[in-house]
Amino acid sequence: MLYLTIFYLTVGFTFGSLLLIHKAVPLHPLLWSFLPIHIEYLLWGWTTQLALAVGYAIFPRFRSDPVRGNPSVYWAMLVLFNLGIIISGIGDYSFVNPWLSFSGQLAKTIGIGGFAVNLWRRIRPYQV
Repeated sequence: MLYLTIFYLTVGFTFGSLLLIHKAVPLHPLLWSFLPIHIEYLLWGWTTQLALAVGYAIFPRFRSDPVRGNPSVYWAMLVLFNLGIIISGIGDYSFVNPWLSFSGQLAKTIGIGGFAVNLWRRIRPYQV
């Protein structure tokens, strides 16, 4: 998950730096269309996903194996969340299908919700 956050940080900062350069030296007027994907990648791809990765690593562990719960469930939530980020980014540029952005937001919401539900079993006290 950490490699994905570094990827989103790099791509988001690249788009942001292009936007800042464009303010000083006009490059192309369509460059401002990268602003939504810049925000999407840095807010959701980097910040939120980094918080989820830290939460996965530091929350209490189970006493028996697997100590962090079923890893396949977390992988599924990770894939769903990242698909949501990519679909939302594409949906901002899609004028043909306005539901594309909504489906990306829904996939992100399901991914975070599933992560929270699976993490909740690690948060509650034992034998309760």
